[in-house]
Parts: sequence; structure tokens; C-alpha cells
Amino acid sequence: MKFNKQAPFLTLLLVMGMIGCTSDNYDDYYADNCDTTNVTYSESVQPIMQNRCVSCHNANFPSGGVRLDNYEQVKKHADEGDLLGSIKHLPGYEPMPQGSKLDDCTILKIEIWIDNGALNN
Repeated sequence: MKFNKQAPFLTLLLVMGMIGCTSDNYDDYYADNCDTTNVTYSESVQPIMQNRCVSCHNANFPSGGVRLDNYEQVKKHADEGDLLGSIKHLPGYEPMPQGSKLDDCTILKIEIWIDNGALNN
């Protein structure tokens, strides 16, 4: 039997490729540790809107005609379904934020808030 000099190198590449395919994504682990015990507008949703949405969706610059800088506007878009459709990147909705996606925990908190009636709490 003849020894192939490239075999150890190819084996190493195969093993590295398999290791590289494991899920070391922070969001995968973060979603498992997502605290959704007390989701409220003021403590959960409003800070997300402020940090991720308001820079483009405010009274001075309502990108796409959408404002998310106050409770009434956020509730309106939550009730219409376009808030959740956009942040989940569902077909038929403009994916938001543009160029990225919110992590699963953040989306889950907004979804829970909406499912609980989108209260101003």
C-alpha cells in the first residue's frame, strides 16, 4: 500500500471544517438565557426602540413614514403587524433593521409584549 503525503493535510482540513460548522453563535446561547419574566414597554421594548430604531424612525426623520419614537407610534405598528413582520424579516415586510437582524431574545421580548396586548407599562 502506498502512503499519500497529502492525506494528513486533507484529514486536518476535514476536521477543521467540521469543527468550524458547530454552533458557536452567541445569539444561539443568548436565546437560551433570555429573561422574559417581566416584559414591559418601559423596561424592555422602549430601550430597544431607542437603541435600534429611533435614529431612523423619529419625528424629524420618519424613514418610510414610520415613527417609533413614542409609545403610540410603536403600538400602532405593533397592532398593524408590520413591527413584528419587519423585525422577524418575514416575507412581504421591509426587513428591519436594514443590513442586520435583531437577536432572537430581543425579537422574543417584542413578540411577548405584543402578545400581551402591547400595553403602555
